[in-house]
Amino acid sequence: LARRIAALSSLAAVDAERAATHNKGILNGIVAAAAASGNDTRALQAAAHEWAARSGRYMPLSTWTLQNNSQILYGRIEIPLQIGTVGGAIASLPMSKVALQLAKVNNANDFRNVLAAVGLVQNLAALRALAGPGIQAGHMRLQAANIAIASGAHGDEIQKVAHALLNENSSDLSTSSARIILEDLRKRKNT
Repeated sequence: LARRIAALSSLAAVDAERAATHNKGILNGIVAAAAASGNDTRALQAAAHEWAARSGRYMPLSTWTLQNNSQILYGRIEIPLQIGTVGGAIASLPMSKVALQLAKVNNANDFRNVLAAVGLVQNLAALRALAGPGIQAGHMRLQAANIAIASGAHGDEIQKVAHALLNENSSDLSTSSARIILEDLRKRKNT
């Protein structure tokens, strides 16, 4: 898994489209935390994209490499974060103060480190999903569970119907197929 994560990181360094997706994931985490603290998320995003393109090519904001004879996955993020922890919107939004207290930050530099860590871990989670079973597989499981619920499944029936949908009718993820599976499941349960 670590090798595949490092390979995806390398791909982002040579493919601008992959780098854009890579950076979008990083910013998803950073923007959420920055918004909770009352910071200007548009300025953060603009600065991050400008930084990513500073060489004339759009590059990823983070890199993942294998170190110590491929024993350690090492992540690094480099991103400009112009944020504040006092004044401005923070002074007028009480919940932003609460968010900063929850993050246990004492100053803007502490908060920059928290935001960078959030971005890096968000990126790792996305790369892990891509390098592991894949995002599409997860979406398919979620879709199958939603279809099972829509067909009337309850409790443990939901996962059983979803599993059957994916294994037996992978080309037909529909509520009508789910209803048939659910009826069969209930008949077998009652016999």
